[in-house]
Amino acid sequence: EEGTSNSYFPAPEEGEGFQVGLTVNAPAGEETWACLVIDGLPTDDQFTFINHVEHKQTDFVHHMDLMALAFTNTDFEAGSYDCEDLYAENEQTIMDDGVILYASQGANETVKLPEGIVAEVPAATKFLYEVHYVNTSDQDIEVKSYVNAYTIPGEEVKGNIWGGPVRDRNINIPPMAENHIEWTRCVMTDDVDVVFLSSHTHELGKNFQVRSFDGETVGEEVLYENPVWESPYLQHFDPPLHVK
Repeated sequence: EEGTSNSYFPAPEEGEGFQVGLTVNAPAGEETWACLVIDGLPTDDQFTFINHVEHKQTDFVHHMDLMALAFTNTDFEAGSYDCEDLYAENEQTIMDDGVILYASQGANETVKLPEGIVAEVPAATKFLYEVHYVNTSDQDIEVKSYVNAYTIPGEEVKGNIWGGPVRDRNINIPPMAENHIEWTRCVMTDDVDVVFLSSHTHELGKNFQVRSFDGETVGEEVLYENPVWESPYLQHFDPPLHVK
């Protein structure tokens, strides 16, 4: 069911932003992977200039994410789906070409960009809101997940952000290995200013670190570390971390 405004997490006031989200039943002892395709954001603006985001959702959601589908070459009808069906024939393009606008595993989070910095999002495209929840209890649970996006006027915009995942697709762990380390790297084509970082692993991941890399040498300083796979935090950098 698509979220507009609700008592669980009130939407922004008219003219200040918009809300998207969903509510889904998670049967006892089962895994629920729910997708909602949204045909355009609930705003009259052609472009939205998002500076501030908040979310609230049921405890222990494994992940939620909101992505734009504009570059995925898909044409899903708006509505609710079992994500397993949606991804069955489209996994590669959704994973590689979907533009992740927001994602979290926590029950609530606030992300506020620097003054005048925005995520500029075209409103009239399709979006995918996805929630993954494993109900280990013996009772059905109504899982709620909602995101509030707060906008600023176009004349106040000073710059844009762009974000996305870096994925290690080649994980190879030898039999009976202990303390095995896998690594991948992201080399920028231009200088960037990093506003925040987070991680996402599953139960076999024991620790996750991000360090700097100058093209030849890995830096000593740990920029981000998360040893708790089920509850990664969002690392804010204020001022932003400049990466050449």
